[in-house]
Amino acid sequence: MNNHNTRLEAFVIGSNYKELNRNEILKCFETKDWDSSERAGTYFNKTELLETIEEICDGNIEIPWKSGDRDIVREDGMLATIRVERNRFLFLVWHDRFPK
Repeated sequence: MNNHNTRLEAFVIGSNYKELNRNEILKCFETKDWDSSERAGTYFNKTELLETIEEICDGNIEIPWKSGDRDIVREDGMLATIRVERNRFLFLVWHDRFPK
């Protein structure tokens, strides 16, 4: 991640036509495993988009860590989590790494 956008909170892409290829997508990023000393295990969504589209977060504003989620760190230390599911891509930015 080399962009310095500090406002992005979440980015979601859904596909009803073609199954997403997780390996191909993750090849585009330098990712790492979740480290519990770097962030919490649950992302608390604060964006209106994810709160209003039930199918994106199953009606819940808490998005728990899932096996296969990958983290990326930008040059300035900003951390994001990537989740690639069969028909959905989530990019979640951790502005608060340990929310209460």
